[in-house]
Amino acid sequence: MQEHFLAERGIAYRTNTFVPGRATLLLIHGFSASSSGWREFEPLWEHKYNLLIPDLRGHGKSKRYPDFRDYAAREHAADLYALLAATGTKECVAVGYSLGVELALELALAHKTMVQKLVLIGPLYRLSSLWRIRLGRPLLWIVAKFCNVLPPNLYLRGYVDYQQFKNSGDASLGRIWADFARTGPRAYFHSLRQIFNFPDDRYWSTVPQPTLILCGAHDTLSPPANALSLVQSMQKAELRVVGEGDHMLPYHNAGAVAAAIEQFVG
Repeated sequence: MQEHFLAERGIAYRTNTFVPGRATLLLIHGFSASSSGWREFEPLWEHKYNLLIPDLRGHGKSKRYPDFRDYAAREHAADLYALLAATGTKECVAVGYSLGVELALELALAHKTMVQKLVLIGPLYRLSSLWRIRLGRPLLWIVAKFCNVLPPNLYLRGYVDYQQFKNSGDASLGRIWADFARTGPRAYFHSLRQIFNFPDDRYWSTVPQPTLILCGAHDTLSPPANALSLVQSMQKAELRVVGEGDHMLPYHNAGAVAAAIEQFVG
């Protein structure tokens, strides 16, 4: 695997050596994480697929932006499209996890012929139905406004080794702090607010691509009941529930996730 930097968009990313004729997987990490969240998948897929693994803007080694609007889904999708174009990728399977689900969806709807299939892991569907989200949204708005007076922290911050937090649960304070410390307050809270700005059900039913939805049986942010409702609202979707999984599926259940994706992608 090699590390690269797309200067025109400020995006750091990792690739293996692309081989013509192989499927290309665009792996889009979740909120406050980075490309390091996919490290367990690299040895499994390095010789099977072409891998394109970015650090989203404001995350990992990618550029930090100062304003809330800089973290809108359309800006992330523009970064991803530029990355696909820069690597000469004409078709891909977009694999999004958590926040990455929203961005994979935004990219797929804007570039329907480029994104051939979708894999959505832990989709944040109907977040507003969770009481703690409704309660925390006003507080998040206040905190995010306060962050605007802090330095923008535009320097690079590096990666978290998620193997240190194996099987730590959805609300591991150690993992949350490690992510926060490497993301910085502005990027962290602006990105979190943007998650809540994404429409719950406006786009899902319009997705034409075959879609695999993965969720953990014990996911507290994307419970199986919400995932099933999402599948029923989409045109070509199927659901796989990982029996021992929670919301942190790529970190805690990489083997089961990889097997399901391989079966879906072929």
